[in-house]
Amino acid sequence: MAYLKKHHYAEAIEYNRKAVELDPGNSDAHLYLGVAYTQTHALELAGPELRIAVSLSPLNSDARNALGEFYQVEGRTGEAEQEYRRSLELDPNMIGYGRLGTIYWQAGDLQTAEQEWRAGLRLAPDDLFLLNNLGLLCDRQGRFPEAAAFFYQAIQKSPNDPRAHANLGMVYAKRGESAVAEAELRTALSLSPEQFEARNWLGMICFNAGRIDEAAEQFRLSIKTRPNDRGYSSLGETYLRRGDPGQAESAFRSALSLNPGNSQAHFRLGALYLAQGRVAEGLKEYQAGLKSDPGNREALAVLAAHAH
Repeated sequence: MAYLKKHHYAEAIEYNRKAVELDPGNSDAHLYLGVAYTQTHALELAGPELRIAVSLSPLNSDARNALGEFYQVEGRTGEAEQEYRRSLELDPNMIGYGRLGTIYWQAGDLQTAEQEWRAGLRLAPDDLFLLNNLGLLCDRQGRFPEAAAFFYQAIQKSPNDPRAHANLGMVYAKRGESAVAEAELRTALSLSPEQFEARNWLGMICFNAGRIDEAAEQFRLSIKTRPNDRGYSSLGETYLRRGDPGQAESAFRSALSLNPGNSQAHFRLGALYLAQGRVAEGLKEYQAGLKSDPGNREALAVLAAHAH
């Protein structure tokens, strides 16, 4: 257990294996061995151990949650939900509510996700996972004051939590409060430089303020941290602003190689081609973008203007 808490999985697996050999009826040894296997993505080994743990201790909510997580990682959400529900029936716990909320969030059922996360928050009012997730949920629904309140609460509980600062900066950026947004995003990046989404938001603030070199640098750092379509697409915008269509085209193409459904990259690439007189290629990009964003008025107007 000590090794597992420190994420020293090889040692955790070694000692839990020995414990199982010495006492095959020890449900905790099977449980923590299964958890270690899950964390190291050895799912073919994790499943049997976790099922044994549940069979030995069917009233253990931790075992139910661990088996639920295993099913969730495998994409078997129905079985995962069932295990979390059983865990909560045995013992209302934050982990069960938190993971159930995640299942509903991923399924697009925001109302039920919020119910589950709020139930978990009543048990663990200081939990950063729940505070940040509830903030993101409120943000997605346009409930910006509530979203900001959750992120502020997370920062009060843990001032060095980079996620809360990044999320708060994102909310302020969406509301057009650039100065506060920039301060929060820079704080987040000082705490955790690898947050590529925070860099994308900071880059857009710089871009909109006309600080193109700063913006380009943030987008490059975002891509360096993790290749992502938004970073490439935004970098393409900086190249266009600098009058470098060749580099812009390459950046938009890189964005689409990562996410063919990035409609904005298709539209911007289409506009670039039309400006160069490459009409057929440009219209093709607009049509491709409309597959993901069929109601885009600008794209529809461009296609209508070129209809024969």
